[in-house]
Amino acid sequence: CIRDSSGTLQPVDQDMLAGTRGPEKRHVVFSPPVSAVREKILSITGSGSLDDETEGLLRALLIADRRGIPAEARRDWSATGTAHYLALSGLHLGLIAVPVFGLLTLAGARGLVRDVAALFALSFYAAVAGTPGSLLRALSMMTVLRLSRLAGIRIDLARSVIAGAFLVCLLDRRALADTGFILSFNAAAGVALLGIPLCGFIQDRMSGTWWKRILRFPAQAIAMSVSVQLSMLPLAVRVFGFAPAAGPVMSVLMALPVTALLYGGFIYVAAGHLLGAGAAVPLNLISRIATGLVAFGAGGAWPGIVVSDFDVRLYVPAVGLCAVGLRCGKDGRKLIAAGLLLAIVSFRPVSGVNESPLVFAAYGAELHGGPGGILVLENWPPDWSAPRLIREIRRSGTRGAGCIVILDPGDFHSDGLSILIRDLGIEHV
Repeated sequence: CIRDSSGTLQPVDQDMLAGTRGPEKRHVVFSPPVSAVREKILSITGSGSLDDETEGLLRALLIADRRGIPAEARRDWSATGTAHYLALSGLHLGLIAVPVFGLLTLAGARGLVRDVAALFALSFYAAVAGTPGSLLRALSMMTVLRLSRLAGIRIDLARSVIAGAFLVCLLDRRALADTGFILSFNAAAGVALLGIPLCGFIQDRMSGTWWKRILRFPAQAIAMSVSVQLSMLPLAVRVFGFAPAAGPVMSVLMALPVTALLYGGFIYVAAGHLLGAGAAVPLNLISRIATGLVAFGAGGAWPGIVVSDFDVRLYVPAVGLCAVGLRCGKDGRKLIAAGLLLAIVSFRPVSGVNESPLVFAAYGAELHGGPGGILVLENWPPDWSAPRLIREIRRSGTRGAGCIVILDPGDFHSDGLSILIRDLGIEHV
């Protein structure tokens, strides 16, 4: 619905909605060879041997087709801070690049021939996946790193991130408006500026005895995940309205099943017809484990962070001080200490409760009394609008509400109310 000149909500058809939902999603046109490969992957994964949830996850991980993942499952992935696994990015490209470079090396390719062949294969894969912005960022960064190495130019990861982002924006300036590209760039910056120096610090401190070497790998994985989450916190809260505090731990727990599904999916697509129906059994099992972990994480009453929980004007300089201190080695300890202290200070309420009602006109909703207050809805909330309303409420700095009042429930009742009750902690309707 949209509001007419008198302020009343009126139902509209799809044609009228064309100009009310902001910029349209990018339309991807596939060339015949790329389209043939993509259709083959869709055909093999949809042959009937895989469970529905496994089929949806594989298509999302292989070719960025998330249509097979139910809306409730996508909300669970978002609630646990693991939705980035469903969006093809540098993590996926890195996992794919390892076997590609390995196979080319086993085939006898070296130097320029190997690097060019690998970049061509990865570029073709990016085309099959629909060239999402986050994947293009990772591909351009890898291209800069490889070509600079072949040219004898030393370039660190941080500079390659900047150069890769510049290259993508030079080829397509619309990337600046792509949320996936911006989030991916932010995550890559966190890896380069915080994650790698922190993992190097752990490497130096946890070497020697065998038990230290065993604990080093999970410690580095957690450190990398925490680094990415810390660097993305202001942007994630701004975009999604909420950052789950359990995100770093859940990301580490989900890394193994997601990696197994990615590699297993490629093997299934390439050789599933040779392995028989039994090839789908391990994939279905891993998929159940992954969805079970996500459902468990989404069902817990884990704390989360909204924009009113911290002052971004203090938090961003704090992260910058920590990044500079980590790059300075032993000489940067004072900078790290100052950054940590500033980060702690930044986590304080930036303002009191807003007494004036918050109006969300696009959804026919008003929030009175701030956190724990009353959410007034003009009509019964439909399924598609409830998650968007939750995101807007959290963007305003409000974690939830205590009561919902529906002025005109009508005869059609969807699951939108259940979504609001669960995610906003509603006690009374």
